[in-house]
Amino acid sequence: MNTAARWAGKCVWVTRPARQAGALCDAIRARGGDALAVPLLEILPPDAAEAAAVRECARSARAGDVFFFVSPNAVHHGWPLLREAGLPEGVRFAAVGQGSQRALQDAGCAQVIAPTAGFDSEAVLALGAFGRDAIAGRTVFIVRGDAGRPLLGEVLRERGAQVRYVPCYHRQLARAQEVAPVVARARAGTLHAAILTSSEAARALTQVFSPPEQAAICALPFFCTHRRVMESARQAGVKTLHLAEAGDEGLILALESQL
Repeated sequence: MNTAARWAGKCVWVTRPARQAGALCDAIRARGGDALAVPLLEILPPDAAEAAAVRECARSARAGDVFFFVSPNAVHHGWPLLREAGLPEGVRFAAVGQGSQRALQDAGCAQVIAPTAGFDSEAVLALGAFGRDAIAGRTVFIVRGDAGRPLLGEVLRERGAQVRYVPCYHRQLARAQEVAPVVARARAGTLHAAILTSSEAARALTQVFSPPEQAAICALPFFCTHRRVMESARQAGVKTLHLAEAGDEGLILALESQL
């Protein structure tokens, strides 16, 4: 079956925040499919006090310290504030995944420490730049949203680093009227798959939808980019789960193998 025939009549729900959804939706449509871009979480900027705290982190950093960005949203909301405050020479920049790495490079950071596989905290901690000898005595500024997985910070502290969390954005659950098109298409049988790329979005399935709506949504096959995301989706009630490689290309390949 050729690509156009495989995708014909297929609609995929892309749950990513709006800023990260465009390229993936374009890739789905370019193959002849339909993409329904309806985020489960909205990303909101920091308030004035939080923005001031981000700037203060830039001013307190020293050469050899590391600013670690957990997501493209962290780059989008955190990087302009750090740059505005003025970063000292010799600070380093790191990212967990390809999207965050590209966002930093697009912002002007030529050298970004990032894993080449795995794309999670475990993969970051395996890098030499975060080994005990390299990181002890340094400060690692973890630029993230208002919450996040604690593993990275806990292990870095055990290795002798000072860890400072730098919240620079908030997650807000989608409202009922915003997800109504997803419910309507799921009930009508015209929605054929969904994509999840974060555990926070997976957990939102139980908060955004009413129990009857959730039953219709969770009957869809979901494509996830990490086993941790799959487990969160399973706990939310999703029955059919597929693991995809990280990145848009991996998601497209996984979809094509199952559609």
